[in-house]
Amino acid sequence: MRVPTLLAQVHADATTKIEVVQQIFDNIAATDKELHWIEGTQQRFEGYNYFGRHPHVMIDWFDKQLN
Repeated sequence: MRVPTLLAQVHADATTKIEVVQQIFDNIAATDKELHWIEGTQQRFEGYNYFGRHPHVMIDWFDKQLN
């Protein structure tokens, strides 16, 4: 299946189990997929601001998909 997928999650989020996120990622049918762990915070809402502060992650991912 060719539906590129980028999944991002705050690694130390106290409300989310790492194993569950990994299981969700593993069950995504896309063959081109990436799991990006957001480090350096325990607050899940920091994840919402992450790509605004670190746009290179998304830019690099899109560049890879378009080439």
